[in-house]
Amino acid sequence: MRAGDRVRFRAASRAWRSHGLTPGAQGVVVEIYRAAIRGDLKVDVRFGKDMNVERGIDIDELERIPDPPPSPQP
Repeated sequence: MRAGDRVRFRAASRAWRSHGLTPGAQGVVVEIYRAAIRGDLKVDVRFGKDMNVERGIDIDELERIPDPPPSPQP
């Protein structure tokens, strides 16, 4: 996972609740960093064009949405 990737919450995740989102929410990774205290990887994600960035989501709560396959060239 890296900045710019499209992501969603994993099926088993319940973290979307604490961020006031829906289970199917999709967003774009803004930043990935290591938390200072325990060293866990955290992700800042923008869900929706006009929404604020949700900060400090545990990286294990998210999964990358694969890019669609390229269209066949005629």
